[in-house]
Amino acid sequence: MILAFVCSEVNLSFSPMDTWWVDSSATTHISVTIQGCLWSQPPNDGERFIYVVDDNKVAVEAVRTFRLCFKTGFFLDLFETFCVPTFRRNLVSISHLDKFGYHCSFGNNKVSLF
Repeated sequence: MILAFVCSEVNLSFSPMDTWWVDSSATTHISVTIQGCLWSQPPNDGERFIYVVDDNKVAVEAVRTFRLCFKTGFFLDLFETFCVPTFRRNLVSISHLDKFGYHCSFGNNKVSLF
């Protein structure tokens, strides 16, 4: 008997909906919530869907700008963030930050943005 087991994702801990995860492979910021939303508009024809890793397309509900406030008093505005309620996590796209002139580095158990 041949058995095969494939596990695509394991969630062993609870992640609050207002947390944001830095993602170096995402091509755009993704939100699943409206918390921190400054501005919103409906998606245009080219923004109505995004394609995910398995080549499925997922509907985009809105395009928003979010403000992430940090404990240090600084904030980060995430422009052109796609609202996709079917996702599990809010994602900060490193490549999208690069588009707006940010520099990102990883090290010493932290992410630094300049």
